[in-house]
Amino acid sequence: MDRTKKMKPFIVICTCLWWMASCHPADNVEPPVDPPVVPPVVEPPIEVGTPLLFAPEEMVTITVADEIFAVDFSLSEKHLQWLFTHPFAITFVEKTREAYIDYYKRYSAYITQASNAGVYAEGIFVQLEYTLAQECFSDNFTSEMKKELLQLAIDKQRPKYETLYVTYSYAIHSGVFLMAVIMAKEREHSVNFIDSETLQQALLFLNNFDYFTNDYRYGENFSNLIVDCAQKF
Repeated sequence: MDRTKKMKPFIVICTCLWWMASCHPADNVEPPVDPPVVPPVVEPPIEVGTPLLFAPEEMVTITVADEIFAVDFSLSEKHLQWLFTHPFAITFVEKTREAYIDYYKRYSAYITQASNAGVYAEGIFVQLEYTLAQECFSDNFTSEMKKELLQLAIDKQRPKYETLYVTYSYAIHSGVFLMAVIMAKEREHSVNFIDSETLQQALLFLNNFDYFTNDYRYGENFSNLIVDCAQKF
């Protein structure tokens, strides 16, 4: 019995050592592997501004306030030659609605003497006003935006007549067209300021050129009429 009692402490110590050894990780066990690092998803840059529609480009119809109008977005042969045979396309302006409106707001190149600069200046007017007319034809162009653009077109239209020795007839027509598209889209409000026959004529005015039977200010009188209607509107 005495021997057994003497052995008990020894047995307890051995048991504790065995238990501690069993809890210690073996030398040959590999450490846990960290999960692979997944790179963050890089979103493509968001384009600043609203991309231009450049549409429509053909004859279209619009029904507003129970009236139907034809709108001639198809560029005539003269306009096609004007736009694509001269290397002054607006390549230096971002192709966004906001950039074009901002550039149109700041653009005031009225050349008073015949020169290549006059050709360049008129060409820019035509491209800006035609493209912005396309934008105004869209349903997501708000009334407030149309109102602002209409005022810009009014302010820029009459100075085109004051140039000396430079025919701005193409730009006179594109300015009338821009104002007409805005008044057509806002027909519920413009109905009291311009009759349907005059508005329809203005919506077809972009390609209405007849220089052989009219003087070099062809279109000025009709333009003045549209400006007056737009100002009242």
